[in-house]
Amino acid sequence: MKKLILTTLVGCIFILNSCSNQPNCSDSETKEIAFGLTKEIFLTEFAFQSFVEANPLHDWARGKDMNDPDVKNMFNKVMDLSMTNGQGVRSEIKEAINNTTSELKYYEKHIENAKKQFSSLNPEILNIRISNKEEELKKCTCEAELSLNNGNSVSLLYNVQINEEGETFVELQILE
Repeated sequence: MKKLILTTLVGCIFILNSCSNQPNCSDSETKEIAFGLTKEIFLTEFAFQSFVEANPLHDWARGKDMNDPDVKNMFNKVMDLSMTNGQGVRSEIKEAINNTTSELKYYEKHIENAKKQFSSLNPEILNIRISNKEEELKKCTCEAELSLNNGNSVSLLYNVQINEEGETFVELQILE
C-alpha cells in the first residue's frame, strides 16, 4: 500500500448547534465532526493521488486536440499540478466530495477509489486528550490519533469553540 504523505497542515471549519456551554474534545458530536473533517482530508488526498496517477504529466498532451474544450480544461488542470502543486485540483476534488457542484464528473472514479481506500483502513480516532482549555473563550484544544489498520497512525490537532449563539466550531489539522 502506498504511504500517504501529507505535506501541509490542513484546516477546516464546521458549524453545529451545541447544547453545552463548554466544548468537550471527546463528546460524540465533536468526535463525529473531527472524524468527518479527517475523512474529507484523506479522501481529497487519495482522490488527488489517483487523478495524478491517471494523468501523467509527461505524456498527457500527446495526440490531443488542443481546440477541444474538454482537452483545454484538462490541460489547465495538468498545468495546475505542475505550477501550484495541484491546489486548484485539490479544491475541485474537495468540492466534488462535498457535492457542491455537479460539473466535476471526471473526478467521480477517483473519489470512489478514495472512499474504498479510506474505508479499507478502518480509521478510528483514539487517545483523545485536552491540551489546552480556555473557559472564558469557551474553547479547548484537543489532540488525538487517527489509528489505521495498516499499523500507521496520524496525529490530529483540533480546536473546539462555542460561539455566543451556542454553535460549535471545530478546526482540524493533520500533523506530520
